[in-house]
Amino acid sequence: MAETSWEEAMARPPAVQRDFSKGDPSGLKRVYLVSDGFESFSFEAEQPFAADKFQHFLERLSHDVFRAKGLLWIAESKNPYVFHLVGQRCTLDESRRPGPMKNRLVQIGCNLNRQALRDQLEGCHATW
Repeated sequence: MAETSWEEAMARPPAVQRDFSKGDPSGLKRVYLVSDGFESFSFEAEQPFAADKFQHFLERLSHDVFRAKGLLWIAESKNPYVFHLVGQRCTLDESRRPGPMKNRLVQIGCNLNRQALRDQLEGCHATW
């Protein structure tokens, strides 16, 4: 596969460009190209996840998901967790962030099956 220079990539007409440079102290313009096949999926829920169900979700997560992050409400804990996933590596750090308890998660990848991801995440809800 031939390498594409930055100039060639920027000259290509993308389907959508999102400029994330506002508020960036470096002054660099960062452009996300949807035409390159990257997409995101957001999930929010007012119910907590069961730790074992969320672990099972992560173990069978599609390789099409490259990055994920968010705030998680785990039923077995009184505090929310900050979640990060890059490739197959993830971290969960307890947060003292005030606010309503809920799950908020964003996943980034290619060819995401949004309905399957939604169904799998809804299957993580704790049953009381």
